[in-house]
Amino acid sequence: MRFAMGAALAIVLLGPAGGSPQRSSEPFVPIGVWYGGGTSRAPMVSRNPAAEREAWRRDLAAIKALGFNSIRSWIDWESGEPERGQYHVEALEQLLFLAADAGLRVIVQIYTDPAPEWIGTRYPDSRFVSGEGARIGSQASPGYCLDHAGVRADMVSFIGAVSAAAARHQSFYAIDVGSEPHVVNGDLLNRFVQFCYCRNTQARFREWLKGRPDSALDRKTFVAAKLEADLKLMADASAPRGARPVSSHSGTAVVMTSGLGHADDWWMSRSVDHYGTSIYPKPQSAATAWAPVRLAAALDAIRSAARDKGWWIGELQAGPGAAAPVTGADLRLWGWASISRGARAISYSAWYPTQTGDGLIAPDGTITDRARIAGEFAGIVSRNAGLFGPLRPHRSRVAILDNRLSSFAVDNTVTQETAVRDSTLLIYRALFEQNIQADFIHPDEVSAGAAARYDVVYLGYPVMLQPNVADALKAYVRGGGTLISAARPAWNNEPGATNRGIPGAGLDELFAAREGSRPGDPAVVISRHGNGRAILIDTFPSAAFEADPGRMRATGELLQRLAAMPGVTPEIRIDGGPGVVEARFLESSDAILLIAINHGDTAQRVTFTFGPDVPEAIWQNMETGAAVNFVQDAAGPKYAHTFAPRDVLVLVRGKRLR
Repeated sequence: MRFAMGAALAIVLLGPAGGSPQRSSEPFVPIGVWYGGGTSRAPMVSRNPAAEREAWRRDLAAIKALGFNSIRSWIDWESGEPERGQYHVEALEQLLFLAADAGLRVIVQIYTDPAPEWIGTRYPDSRFVSGEGARIGSQASPGYCLDHAGVRADMVSFIGAVSAAAARHQSFYAIDVGSEPHVVNGDLLNRFVQFCYCRNTQARFREWLKGRPDSALDRKTFVAAKLEADLKLMADASAPRGARPVSSHSGTAVVMTSGLGHADDWWMSRSVDHYGTSIYPKPQSAATAWAPVRLAAALDAIRSAARDKGWWIGELQAGPGAAAPVTGADLRLWGWASISRGARAISYSAWYPTQTGDGLIAPDGTITDRARIAGEFAGIVSRNAGLFGPLRPHRSRVAILDNRLSSFAVDNTVTQETAVRDSTLLIYRALFEQNIQADFIHPDEVSAGAAARYDVVYLGYPVMLQPNVADALKAYVRGGGTLISAARPAWNNEPGATNRGIPGAGLDELFAAREGSRPGDPAVVISRHGNGRAILIDTFPSAAFEADPGRMRATGELLQRLAAMPGVTPEIRIDGGPGVVEARFLESSDAILLIAINHGDTAQRVTFTFGPDVPEAIWQNMETGAAVNFVQDAAGPKYAHTFAPRDVLVLVRGKRLR
């Protein structure tokens, strides 16, 4: 670990500055709220924006005064082009004009699912068709099939017209062309449709299929490839690339639960400048509220998928929730947790409450504590964009394979998806409890040799491994890596697979595993190959995830010890707060940032021990401005701190801040 040291640090926590945003070379980190003008909720827009002009002005002034530097507005295709070639962008342009006056920048969200009725009239063969042959009429969403050439061309024209109109305004900062990309949300019977069977999609599928066997796996892979290509089409339609940041964001972040037939975040990130996700950690039911490990894993998963381009949070839950109410402490914690994973934009959803109750302010317009606390967080990041823009998380030494094929069961049952999720989260939990940062790695990256960047690679539920991935993993082990499998590798039974019926795609030899367990077989087998080792845990530990706490704890300790064999240790050792307190460094050429978080609902007293090259003096608390000194110890600098429940500590050193 090497730190770039700068001059002594001085922080002046200033109030939000006024005035219109100026274009400059200094980084801009959007921390804002969803606001489309008045109480309109996405994707709806005001029908009479001129009459609401002064109310919008007051709302924008309040947003700016709290500390936010941006808003995320929207426009939908149905209201934006009610007649072909007649574009109605009055509400959006009024908002862009008023935002400039307020000193706010605007991310424009384009919704193309709500397609105008004239599309269906002009292109009667553009409706979605279910597997049963039912033609699905437009319901605002899902709209019409993008595999129809006419629909695609008209959609491209609409996106281009909106982008051109927005570009006339100084406040226009970026455009999001894909909110939760999907094929189709659902039909009239509220059934999920993954694949359209219209003649246009079938023709596109046949073209894509050339050289491939026609299997259920190929149909699901086609959907992911199609969504990537569709997103690129929309991104390219928005403007010449580089003129404005172009983004998109997936649905509520999950880890290894969607399987095939959905967007592949790694692939999607290639089509835009910044890919991201939505985060709603506290649903209406307390029973489904996210545990700390799920939140942390979801953030690390989207960070990994975005690679080094940085990622954006398209929607961050703003409250208030029901059985699991959202607090200001939640918004502060979620914000800093996202920054700790390298997020470079956050949009809270929303300013006014939505139908599900999310919203920063009360229905009567009263500013809530949630709004004030979120605004304070936004102000710190906004005023110090020169610090936060270049910061990057430190390199991970451990990776977990995100193998989408594992989520695909031949019988397409939920059971296998659950097993995949549980095995992945069990591994992540073991590392999280030791404060060891982990990446998720895509099979494409493994095939390209990227596993060599890591000391340890975990396989959570290694079924359906592709031969090229298995071969790359063998090379990784021979080259000195440590490969740990949390279950016996299985095979790819898809028609045409070159390893069909061969256990583990050849990994059985790597792990010295026999097909089928026998009484007396060891629970853990360690095999040396070349300069590395392959470790097989043959007890299927994922079955213990959250179902058997004792077994889960014992399995986690085993996984931790196995990770330590090649020398993987926490960059920051934490004594106290097991499983709820974490700490991470971010670094640029000019600054070091430490973000430590107590995810727990009780106070935690902890001691951090850092590496010997971490400077012990002149750190400052970014939220209070107080100076902080670490205590030098033989093992390295130490710092003891007491966290309040759901609390955050943010320390910085090495850059003069405004």
